[in-house]
Amino acid sequence: MNINEDRKLIRARDIVLIAAVLAAAAAVYFVTGIFSGDKPYAVISCGGETIAEISLDRSGDYSFPETGGMVFTVENGGISVRESGCPDKICMRTGSVSRAGEAIICVPNRTAVTVKNAPDEDGVDVVLR
Repeated sequence: MNINEDRKLIRARDIVLIAAVLAAAAAVYFVTGIFSGDKPYAVISCGGETIAEISLDRSGDYSFPETGGMVFTVENGGISVRESGCPDKICMRTGSVSRAGEAIICVPNRTAVTVKNAPDEDGVDVVLR
């Protein structure tokens, strides 16, 4: 009898241990994501200056004179451009953005919409500057 025949590379208890560690890691990932307290909000800037910060928790339409007739729609936790005066309307075709780091850019109007996460400190819905 060969000694190597009795050894197995991975035993059943190794598989159970690996599965338990992966399940625990997945649980921690989802729980910290759900209960992190970070609330997404959109920063609308025109010409490099911040015009507004809009919470993505409340649905509604927003427009600002600096953005060249653009209308922003917040619904289902995301923001999109509903109307724009630019010729190509690429900003409208971008669709809705909702995760931190996503952005909508309108070059002709020099307008950018960027989604960021911030701790929910005071429940502010819109800040105009």
